Order: sequence, then structure tokens, then C-alpha cells
Amino acid sequence: MNLIPLFETPTREGIESRRIAEGTFYDFKREVDLDKKHPSGGKSAKDRFIDDVVAFLNCEGGHLLIGVSEADGVWDSYVPITGDRGKTCNKFLQVIYSNIIPLPTKVDVVPIDGPGSFVLDVRIQPQWRKPLQNAISGAFYTRGCPETGSLRFQKFESISQMSK
Repeated sequence: MNLIPLFETPTREGIESRRIAEGTFYDFKREVDLDKKHPSGGKSAKDRFIDDVVAFLNCEGGHLLIGVSEADGVWDSYVPITGDRGKTCNKFLQVIYSNIIPLPTKVDVVPIDGPGSFVLDVRIQPQWRKPLQNAISGAFYTRGCPETGSLRFQKFESISQMSK
């Protein structure tokens, strides 16, 4: 029996043909500067990135595509990343593994090559151990279609107590 994947692994062709669109399993991010602080003291880019990863982890998984600009939920253009692919992927993985609890499994960051540059595919597989939490903010998130919802720890405790 051949299993059909729930969603397509992103390629440039799939993105540019608009077969891959934002929704339950895909999210496009124009750019994510992990070192950028919010000017008025709001959430940093790193904190918002971790929110998105946690939301995918607490549901069915998916792909967070960094360097893809969208219009109406489909590819519009690339905001390509330059530099060392390996170092960039490792930096994103380090941020994920350092800021999510418990430690997630089955997360990978893969470059999708383009001419002289690349975009990132953060591949997030479903987790058997849930819920996972943003260790920076303390929040738990889930991903709907396509919104990301927040569930604070106290509320999550009360829901989990009801299932016992």
C-alpha cells in the first residue's frame, strides 16, 4: 500500500506554480531576522518565529517557508537569503531547539536553492509528545486554517484536567 503524503514537500516549482499556498500546512514568511528586536518593546522576530514553529508542532506539522513573499496566500516573489547555507540552517535549528519545551523531534531546516541564493523550508513533523511551548513567552499555540491561535498555560491546564 502506497501512502500519499498529507501535503507536498515544497520546491521552487511548486511554490512558483502556486500549488503550494498558505493554509493549514504552509506558511510564508518574507523574512525572519532572528537578531531583530521590536522597536517599541513588542515581540522580537525570534519570538514570533518560535510562535509559528510551536503552532505547527502542536498540530499536524507543516512547512514554514522563509524568504517567500506572498499576495493573497500564494507566491508573489522571493526575498532570497544569501550566505552560507549550512550556517544559516544551523542557526535556525539552534533557535528552535533552544526556545521550545519540551525539546521537539523531527524538525529540519532545508535550503531550497535558487540562482546565487536560497529560501528556507522549516520542515515540522507531527509530534507524539504535546503540547509544546514557546519558552520565551510561555505560550502554547496551535495552527488552524490559516490563523494561529494562542492558548495560555493556565487555560491549557484546565482543559487537560477535564480529559482525566
